[in-house]
Amino acid sequence: MQRVVIMSTIRIINDDEQDRAIDEVCHLVKWEAAIYMDYGYSYYHTSRSNMPVNYSELIDFMGSSKIVPVNETYSTDKILGELQDKFEFWTTVLHLQNKAKYSLSAKKRVCNIMLKQAENMKISNLAYQVLEALTLGVARYDFLHLAEHGAMEREDRFVSLCLTHGINFACIHRI
Repeated sequence: MQRVVIMSTIRIINDDEQDRAIDEVCHLVKWEAAIYMDYGYSYYHTSRSNMPVNYSELIDFMGSSKIVPVNETYSTDKILGELQDKFEFWTTVLHLQNKAKYSLSAKKRVCNIMLKQAENMKISNLAYQVLEALTLGVARYDFLHLAEHGAMEREDRFVSLCLTHGINFACIHRI
């Protein structure tokens, strides 16, 4: 029997650095949400039980409108806090614009678009890594764990693990 040893480089990030990076991501989320609102999109809050569960349901749910449903409940463990709705709005609009279903490959495509937009806004390297954890990292984590264990319970811990040990390491741990 072979043993696999996962080596990880630990990076030390102080709380102030991480807080500044999260603030940068929050400003980016506000900016991107405002841009899509300028394009005629808007959003409204709905309960998790009323949220479309796949791309086809989303299309049927919205019809010809540009009004996007977002989850009305927030969790204190979400990194973006009250901006989580704007983050979901930004993500959903990109799915719609790119006709990207909710498969892992489509989610990765949308995540890469979000990261490119962040790059164009010249955010710091650490803020980019926070956004990468919130997009590609969460998509991979959900793909690996969602069906069996349900949604991630501690996004804040997940992002910290991504920043200190990398996305691959964070994704193999149940959080």
